[in-house]
Amino acid sequence: VRTCPHQADSSWGPSAPSFIRQLAFAKLLLLLPLSLDLPSPSPSHPDAVGYFRRCRSGGAASAIWERTYTRLMDFVRMALTYAERPTGVSQAAFGAQKRAAALYAVAYVHAQKAHFREPTAAEEGALRAELSALLGVEEADRILRATHRPCAVIQDLSAIVRGLRLADMQRQALDAQVSAMCDTVGACERIFKTPVPLVYTRHTARFLMGWLLFLPLALAPAMGPAGSAAQWLTVPASAAVAFFLSGVEEIGVQLEEPFGVLPLEAYCADVRRAADQLVAFDPDCQAAAAADEAEAASAAPAGREAEVAPAGQEEEEKDYC
Repeated sequence: VRTCPHQADSSWGPSAPSFIRQLAFAKLLLLLPLSLDLPSPSPSHPDAVGYFRRCRSGGAASAIWERTYTRLMDFVRMALTYAERPTGVSQAAFGAQKRAAALYAVAYVHAQKAHFREPTAAEEGALRAELSALLGVEEADRILRATHRPCAVIQDLSAIVRGLRLADMQRQALDAQVSAMCDTVGACERIFKTPVPLVYTRHTARFLMGWLLFLPLALAPAMGPAGSAAQWLTVPASAAVAFFLSGVEEIGVQLEEPFGVLPLEAYCADVRRAADQLVAFDPDCQAAAAADEAEAASAAPAGREAEVAPAGQEEEEKDYC
């Protein structure tokens, strides 16, 4: 894994080997004639382990995407509400201009998802299909050719803001939303391109393993008197604790690159549904949709006539022959 070099070079291995080592160590301690007065594990040790786990499994990436959703919806809402129709522009043309703001906002979240996922060839094809359905084939190809696709769509959003007829304060408010999108890209880049130091990862793993290795010394006296059969419960108890805490370690490894774990497809779908709802309630966008339907209906008979014409020409050629 690119940001998790320790995953392939860990001296402790995954949670299953940790579980086996802990089980063997607990059995060995029960066979040794040891007598230590440790009534219970030190309460500071679990606190320290929990501190390391919280540092490793923060929800910063999820919060960034939630903020992206909020900013995009604010942008679409402001663009649809504050824009004024210029003199001499039809309602359908003005609605198409406003609808473009919503479509590019949806395209932005798809571009951001693909940028931080490092998509495969199949995912790249799916992204092309999504952008083509939103913006058309030419615009989709232009965005896909960009080195930094989210920034390319942000530039398009800025151009849309410039083309809308807005008051100065309203234009500043829309520009602020676009700037906030740039901030979310920068925050995601910081998480995506900043790996967790290898020494930190190894230290937390070794700290956890050391605590687990000495855990049976504290659990054995609590299970029963020395030499009793109840002390054998130390083995499954220690193994269970080792299994679950080692599993938390593996969760921390996965969360070091959160964009492959987060449900980004669900975020994109939520943005699309919300944008479609805002567009559906806008009268100008409704006029643009009606104009598109009328144009498509008028183009359909022309296409059928074009298909019939060659057949008629073939019949004339046969008669001539």
